[in-house]
Amino acid sequence: MRSNRLALATLLTMAATGAVAQPMVYDCAPSSGADDSIIQSHILIAHDPDAGAFLVNDGVIMSVYGGPIKGVVAAESKEWVTFSWRIERIKLGSIRSNLDYRIKVHKPDGRLAFTVMAPSFSNQIDDVGHCTVKGAKASKKSGKKSGKK
Repeated sequence: MRSNRLALATLLTMAATGAVAQPMVYDCAPSSGADDSIIQSHILIAHDPDAGAFLVNDGVIMSVYGGPIKGVVAAESKEWVTFSWRIERIKLGSIRSNLDYRIKVHKPDGRLAFTVMAPSFSNQIDDVGHCTVKGAKASKKSGKKSGKK
């Protein structure tokens, strides 16, 4: 149910703003993600490779901003795409800090490397996981291989 609300909010925002014409939607699941964590169990990224733009949404973003936010495509090649975004001034214990997120997705198989950094702290959180890719451009590519999704 929660993932359906995230998907609906992301898609409605994309349609209303015209931010992404024909998006590739990355439906990502970090392996240690949890609904009560700064690493969520479900992250949606709507990416338009032609425009270099994307929107991202998860439970933390929904609670802080009420809907998807824009991020930066930090790097992209045939094999990898790296998405970066920031959640500003979120309360972590007794202090407020920014959270800098980075997801690097291996396009051929959906593997992801995930990093969260809070500049107020000296460490970072690293994780791995998997993304499935949906959308017009992804469908064209997958049609050349086999009948798999």
